[in-house]
Amino acid sequence: MLRVNATVFVVLILSIPAALARNIHGRVVSVTDGDTIKVLSENNTQTKIRLDGIDAPEKSQPFGGASKKALTKKIAGRDVLVLSKEKDRYGRTIGVVMLAGRNINREMVAEGYAWAYLKYLTDQRLIELESEAKASMRGLWALQSDQVQAPWEWRADRRSGQARSNTNNAPIDGRCGQKRTCSEMASCSEAKFYLAKCGLPIDGDGDGVPCESICR
Repeated sequence: MLRVNATVFVVLILSIPAALARNIHGRVVSVTDGDTIKVLSENNTQTKIRLDGIDAPEKSQPFGGASKKALTKKIAGRDVLVLSKEKDRYGRTIGVVMLAGRNINREMVAEGYAWAYLKYLTDQRLIELESEAKASMRGLWALQSDQVQAPWEWRADRRSGQARSNTNNAPIDGRCGQKRTCSEMASCSEAKFYLAKCGLPIDGDGDGVPCESICR
């Protein structure tokens, strides 16, 4: 019996580092938008964090600036704990941001600064918080109905070309057109072309991913 208990104890001890390794302790050094931040950890490693289960308005959407400002006010320069999960296809760490016991992911939805991201939802409480925010017309829910569009739908429109502001300036035969901003890009691939081939300054945080409103 003692031998069995000792074995179980060893297994538990060995499993602890793996669990702890999933968490990131550090200071928020940058806020990209209402659902993406950069954290400088205690070992001086900078990690890009995508808040799990929520989707904030893009910068070019109504309330996008307000969402970023709200998240900045909450956590910029603060020491946080990130309960991380996995990385997304862009190399960002997906996680829940905790500050002094507060769940920042939930706060952003509860206050109307973000949607519950249904496609990747693991925290069912986010759905309830979104419903409450909508009923109380908090944050973005106070906007006119024609200004409220889920970010994933907005990005899909951008990718399909439905929201293209100018269809005549796309690169032809590998040549640079006249586009200058992310709002003019018809797709992520076009934004990448302008960044790599035309030297357009559309990678604000220098992580190699241009126009994150459409390249995400």
